[in-house]
Amino acid sequence: MRVLAILALFVGSFFATYAASPPTRVFTLHKNGSQSEHDYRAEAQRLRAFIWLHWTQHSPGEALEKRSSIEGEPGTTIYKIVGRTSQDRHIVMSTTASSYSEKNIIVTSVERGKHALFLKDATGKVVREI
Repeated sequence: MRVLAILALFVGSFFATYAASPPTRVFTLHKNGSQSEHDYRAEAQRLRAFIWLHWTQHSPGEALEKRSSIEGEPGTTIYKIVGRTSQDRHIVMSTTASSYSEKNIIVTSVERGKHALFLKDATGKVVREI
């Protein structure tokens, strides 16, 4: 009986911790030649799979996309997936780059294409294609 109580305490604390801090994954996408095309595409696929999984499973998660352009300009986008039901589920997308100030966009729907995810705002406009 004591073992069950300890196990219940451990499981409860695990889920409380998980709910308080959803998993964060870092994805690196460089077009400046420091990453092969194959590695770039594989990493982009992993980013799409992470977002799609958390979106469809209604589970919180956070993806950090570190990237650089062909010119080598760095940028970061954070995709914070929140909400436990279809009604309150959304993604807060925060983008920073050295050439412009931070932008925060609320994504309210995600559609899956053959080789892309389409993130849309409340008006249905595609705000990001991954």
